[in-house]
Amino acid sequence: MRLPKIVLLFAIFIHAVSSSQEILVSSTCECINSITEEENQGIISEQIQSCFQQSLNIHYSEIAIILQQYVAANPEIDLKAAEQNLSSILSEILAEKCPRFKLLDQRLEKAQKNSVNILHKVAKEICVSLKDSSELSDSVVDPLIMDIVYKHQVSIYGQYNLDTKNEMDRFSSDLVQILIQECEPYRNFSIQRKTTEK
Repeated sequence: MRLPKIVLLFAIFIHAVSSSQEILVSSTCECINSITEEENQGIISEQIQSCFQQSLNIHYSEIAIILQQYVAANPEIDLKAAEQNLSSILSEILAEKCPRFKLLDQRLEKAQKNSVNILHKVAKEICVSLKDSSELSDSVVDPLIMDIVYKHQVSIYGQYNLDTKNEMDRFSSDLVQILIQECEPYRNFSIQRKTTEK
């Protein structure tokens, strides 16, 4: 018995979508499985984004098929909106089929939700590192602060949108205020820097 042409085309399309997902998931998951970092949120986030970007570059045609399937399943969303939402769509697929991604994604999501005391945590880490440093100067303090902020960037994003200048300024101001109040080495460094600037 011969299948009607439309049924055959639909079956081919379903197979193409399924194969596209498998190729994309396999490649992206392999990349994500190579992420060994467990603590530094900045590194984890950056490496996941790098794996996504690799997939975009290598499997562009597969992604186009997946987006078409997503739009077909969600008629209220057009292709442009789906493209803008690509990261979330890929995250949903990977969360189902890539255990390592699911674990890292849940860890980052939890860090973002539990970000209430992040400023104090960051300030405490900075302070401990400053106490271990024999000489405090701009060239020592500024990179140290940037490294620790980067390490906790996902949690910080839970409270501040660091993509906007106002929020970045607000975060910097709040952090400096806590450091001056709670961290003697930073307070002394800050006083010394103001004296030098005069």
